[in-house]
Amino acid sequence: MSASKVNQVVDKFKSSIDTTNDYSIKDLTKILEGVYKEVYGNKKRSSSSEKKPPSAYNLFVKAEIEKIIKLPSGFSYEFEKFKKEQKKRKNSAYD
Repeated sequence: MSASKVNQVVDKFKSSIDTTNDYSIKDLTKILEGVYKEVYGNKKRSSSSEKKPPSAYNLFVKAEIEKIIKLPSGFSYEFEKFKKEQKKRKNSAYD
């Protein structure tokens, strides 16, 4: 947010409040929301905004899950072997 827009919100909020009235917090919130939308516009994030590309970790996990899913029913040996390799890599990273 830029300082000038913040100042605009504050100034408009101050001018829209009548100091002779008692406002509940709900009323003040509605007034502030209205002023904010007036200054910044009623912009909603579009659901079609571009997603960031997957990270290397996400790509790795996806590939490994696909490998596991394609394994035959007796894959426990291969899965245990994979876990041991991962543990070795993790431990060697700290050496």
